[in-house]
Amino acid sequence: MDQPSHSTRLAQEQSKHLQKSLGRFDILLLVVAAVISVEVLGQVSGFGGETFTWALILAVTFMVPYGLIFAETGGAFTEEGGVYVWTKMAFGRVVAAITALFTWVTQPVWVGGAMAFVAVETWSEYVSHVDTGSVGDYLFKLLFIWITVTSAVISLKHGKWLPSLGAILLVVPLDQINGISGLFGAVSKVYSVFGPAAPAMLAISAIVFCFVLVSQGAAWMIISDRMQAMAAADGSFFGGFFGRFHPKLGTPIRVNTLSGVVATLFMLAAMQLSGTSSALFGVVLSIAISTFLLSYLLAMPAAVRLRRKYPLVERPFKVPVSDTGFRILGAICFAWILIGSWVAIFPGTLEKLFNVDYDFEATWGVSQMTFEAFALGTLGCILALGIVGYIRGKKVRDAPPAADPDAESLCTDRTPQNAS
Repeated sequence: MDQPSHSTRLAQEQSKHLQKSLGRFDILLLVVAAVISVEVLGQVSGFGGETFTWALILAVTFMVPYGLIFAETGGAFTEEGGVYVWTKMAFGRVVAAITALFTWVTQPVWVGGAMAFVAVETWSEYVSHVDTGSVGDYLFKLLFIWITVTSAVISLKHGKWLPSLGAILLVVPLDQINGISGLFGAVSKVYSVFGPAAPAMLAISAIVFCFVLVSQGAAWMIISDRMQAMAAADGSFFGGFFGRFHPKLGTPIRVNTLSGVVATLFMLAAMQLSGTSSALFGVVLSIAISTFLLSYLLAMPAAVRLRRKYPLVERPFKVPVSDTGFRILGAICFAWILIGSWVAIFPGTLEKLFNVDYDFEATWGVSQMTFEAFALGTLGCILALGIVGYIRGKKVRDAPPAADPDAESLCTDRTPQNAS
């Protein structure tokens, strides 16, 4: 049975510009570059032995069922747009528009508001000193952002090698890319056995670490920007302006550029703030980055519903469980997503429930009431942006569908011809 599709005329037209450039190995490396978050390795390693216990628990109770669910869903519903398309088919365009926006907005905010700062700090500490707030500081961060964006702009045929190479570097010398502060602290002790060569080895590791950060940001932008562009082409994000793909490169340059602008604005804002203002910005940044997780509060139920709603769609891979078992797997994943989302929006509440000490103001620099006001306000603004974007896409949604060339040809063949 063919996949159900209700795309707009613009989406159908833009799909012609998409190019298939990724092989199995490319996809594997792209996933590795996207999933392994190197900038938090030091923080995670500081948690101690329980890190491995929780990693094992999450692998069994979240990553495995999550992978199975989306392997089936992605294999069955292959239309460009991924999560946007799946959510649209399950719950409609409005829900899909919000899901896509929550998925996309995380990436530029994360690149500009977090990763650029980690990269320059690493470079300054171990390669060449960069004064905070100096021209060099600004230029380094701008260069980091726009190299990341450029790797997403150029065609996948060529641009795929940046995140792919970053994934290779990430996997092979992972014990040498143990990053900033606590991340590089342990490495410097290991390198001390090399005597005079230790500083040079640290500098090389820092350069590789910065490159991996770029590759990780690029991998996420390649994924999220294409999805957001397809949402725009489908009339779910501001009138279709952002729904254009370059006819030769096959990439959504307008959304790529928008991502670069958003990343730059967040970087510039973070550079100007200090004290309480900086703490408030940290709250906004934390929530904005957490929207990717929040989007799966809709995406996971959508994936589960698609199995029941479209049972006749051919599935190259099907999880070997009944529909009830499939829903149970989805419920387990959803529970983890819900816990993570709750902790992101309402930090400290679970600690109180389990009588665990949690100094809120020492952790966030603001009171809990202030945190919640800015957190919910940020989510409200993103939600409002999504609704406005959807409303502005009405013309695209209302445009008549593209004529079917095969149908037109058939009609022409059946039209009586005048005798000459």
